[in-house]
Amino acid sequence: MAIVIIKLCDLTGNQDLYESIYKKLAGEIEHQFMTYDKLNKYFGWKPRHSIDDGLKHKFNWYKDFLEKYDYKDF
Repeated sequence: MAIVIIKLCDLTGNQDLYESIYKKLAGEIEHQFMTYDKLNKYFGWKPRHSIDDGLKHKFNWYKDFLEKYDYKDF
């Protein structure tokens, strides 16, 4: 999860997000590792987008959505 938070901090340009998000993860599994190896082996599935591209796309979508509806707490 820490890697995703770091990538979000880089996308937003706000390094302070790491501490505020990471502190809210109390009780979260400390280390999680995911792979699509079995999906690829049995079904030939692989992701269409990298984690970086996916996070960037989602971040921009939420940013545009919140700006469109003039959310101030963003």
